[in-house]
Amino acid sequence: MGLFRKNKGTPLKELERYHGKRVSYVVEREGAEENVIGRTGGISVDSEKLVVVCDGHEVFRCSTDGIVLSLIHISEPTRRVVIS
Repeated sequence: MGLFRKNKGTPLKELERYHGKRVSYVVEREGAEENVIGRTGGISVDSEKLVVVCDGHEVFRCSTDGIVLSLIHISEPTRRVVIS
């Protein structure tokens, strides 16, 4: 048993619990600066992708394969989604 293990991502069943959740805001990181790129939106999850829409515009899309979710936010290197 090793000290570290490879993270295989959040299981699809758990991701599906976020379907329909409200989003407070989405930020995009540029260096050390974070810019809000969307407010007031929602999350859509299906078997292949997770999509975040704010203010009527798609601001985030990624594959559900290997994505890692926390209770507060969804992150990738340059974007963060904050869930209400």
